[in-house]
Amino acid sequence: MSLGPRPYRGSAVVGNLDYLMDFDEKPDRLAARLRKLADVVLNPYGSQLHLSMDDYYRKSSILGISPKLIELIHRLFSYLNVNYAIIGGIAATYHARPRMTKDLDVTVDESIIAVQDKLKDPEFMMKFGFGAIKSTISRHRFHIKSEDYGLVEAVPAVTPMLKAALKDAMARSAQPGAYPVVSPKYFILLKVDAFKNSPARFDKDAFDAASTVMRKKVDIDALIDQYPNFARELKKIKTIVELKAK
Repeated sequence: MSLGPRPYRGSAVVGNLDYLMDFDEKPDRLAARLRKLADVVLNPYGSQLHLSMDDYYRKSSILGISPKLIELIHRLFSYLNVNYAIIGGIAATYHARPRMTKDLDVTVDESIIAVQDKLKDPEFMMKFGFGAIKSTISRHRFHIKSEDYGLVEAVPAVTPMLKAALKDAMARSAQPGAYPVVSPKYFILLKVDAFKNSPARFDKDAFDAASTVMRKKVDIDALIDQYPNFARELKKIKTIVELKAK
C-alpha cells in the first residue's frame, strides 16, 4: 500500500538555500525561503508521517534498507561491548518523517578503536554477517558492509556533541531488546551542527530538525537558551516552526 507522496528531496522542493547563512542581513528573503520550507514540513506523509521502529520494520522496503541490518550491527556491537547509537536517516524516520536511505548511520564509542583488529578479521566478521573492514579506525568514519543487507557508516563519538548524544541514547535504551536511537533533542542538535559547518546541507537538515520539533513537541526556546553556540541556527528552525503554525 502506498504511503502517499514521495518523501521530501531537499533542494528539489525548496531550491538552493545556501545564502540563508546571512541570517541577520536578509530577513525578508529569509522569511520567504523559510516559508517555502515550512510549507512542506510534515506535509509529504500527512498523519502517517511518523513511524515507530515497529512500523519501520513493516515498511522497510519503502525506506531503503533491511531491518536485518540493524539486528546484525546490534549483535556485533553488543558482543564487542561497544556502545553505539543510531543517527542519520533511520533516526529521521523514527523522530520526524519517512526517509529513503541507502545505509545505516551510527555513532560508536571510542572503545571501538581497541577492538578494530576483530573488525579486520574476515572469519570473525563472517559470524556476524559482515565483511572485514579495510581501513584503520581513528577519529574518522568507517564502513562495515553486509553483502546481503547493506552498508553501515560508523562515526566514532569523538566530539562533545556526539559523546553526549551517545551517552543519552544508551541511558534511554536500557530496557531489553531496545535499539539505541539518538534522542529528539540530540537529533536536532546534530542537524544544526551539520548545517552550521556545511551550509549546503541546510535545506535537508533544517527540514529534519523542524519536523522533529513539531512531531516531538520539543521546546526550541529551551534549546536556544541551553546551547548559545547554536542559537543562530536554532532560531532558523524556530522560524520554520512558527511559519508552519500560522
